[in-house]
Amino acid sequence: MGERHDPEEWLDLDDPDTTALLDDDGDAASDRLADPDTPRAPRSRRRIALAAVAGAVALGLVAGAVLWSRERAARTPEAAVLAYAQLVADGDVEAATALVPVPGTPIEEATAELVPETGRTYVDPALLSDAFYAQARSGLDEIAVAPTPATTDAVAGDTVEVELRYEVDGRRAGTLLRVERRADTLLGLPDWRVVDSLAVPLAVELSDPLGRTVTIAGVPVASGQTVDGGSVMVALYPGTYEAVLPPGPNLDGVTETVRIAGPGNAARAGATTPVRTVVPAIVAPELFARLADALQHALDTCTTAPVGNVAVACPAVLTSALDAGSTVEASAVPTVSGVEFPPTDDGGLLVEAVTAPASLTLTDPTGGTTTLLFEMRAWAPLEQESPPIGARLVTLGGDADTSEP
Repeated sequence: MGERHDPEEWLDLDDPDTTALLDDDGDAASDRLADPDTPRAPRSRRRIALAAVAGAVALGLVAGAVLWSRERAARTPEAAVLAYAQLVADGDVEAATALVPVPGTPIEEATAELVPETGRTYVDPALLSDAFYAQARSGLDEIAVAPTPATTDAVAGDTVEVELRYEVDGRRAGTLLRVERRADTLLGLPDWRVVDSLAVPLAVELSDPLGRTVTIAGVPVASGQTVDGGSVMVALYPGTYEAVLPPGPNLDGVTETVRIAGPGNAARAGATTPVRTVVPAIVAPELFARLADALQHALDTCTTAPVGNVAVACPAVLTSALDAGSTVEASAVPTVSGVEFPPTDDGGLLVEAVTAPASLTLTDPTGGTTTLLFEMRAWAPLEQESPPIGARLVTLGGDADTSEP
């Protein structure tokens, strides 16, 4: 049989010095068996430490590979869209804009001083701020994405469309957002970037004689009248807002609730039809009541004899008929159908109430009748306090319908 060695020697055969294995009293290994608290030799401790480190590294590599695999699977176009939409839902719209810029013409001056051009969508940072969005009556809610075909074969530069579904003010909405595959990160993870913004164009159509400015949450909004099919638009994130037109001389203030959202029919965000709201100029109730009274007074005056010395403009055909003993009867009580703001010769403005067309029946003393169409107008200086009121009855063009008794 070959030479036998002490088992402790196999731990380090290249080291002829075995004195480290023994202490002054004999076998160190025997001592450790007898007393577990006896310290191990330095080489033994080093080998155990290296083995522990190697095990930890191996475990870390396995765990890292699992985490990397999960992270890679989680990096999808849908996840990119949800993360972007969640920023808006959380009210962090400034971060959303930094992530996906809002397309349009940047406003570089105060909106109140802006001369807007039709057909443009203006991007006003004040309308896209966190503070502004926090004042919306409702925001983006119940966000979700529709299933998207697999994109495992996508390469850098490829784009896919993801359908985002959400609610605004309890009503469904949605849009298609393009997402672009970019080059992998340094860790080899997929990188998807949302291309289309969630912001929706709002067209505020305003025809105001006083040049007042519509505001939302105190921020002036570029507005204008529709011209040749074009509108002045501003970009807003989905939500419910209040567009406010302040009161003016003899004009009432107006508040219009505006719901900003995608169409909900999976239209691409870049092709979203603008939301339109009309903010009308409304005559103050006190002045409107005075105009209505003037219209009724004019009708009563022009259809009742005698007409002389009355400060109301009545058509000659009526005054002549009444002077000849005819009676005049209107088919309906005058109803205001519209309000106009014509200019005056001195550069001022009038507010003019116009009635819907109606008919007058003139009956002469022999029983013959004549029917005429007419309308009525009542007006007052717009910017004058407690303005005087004028009114008149106007017969409309066309032949009178006359019948014999």
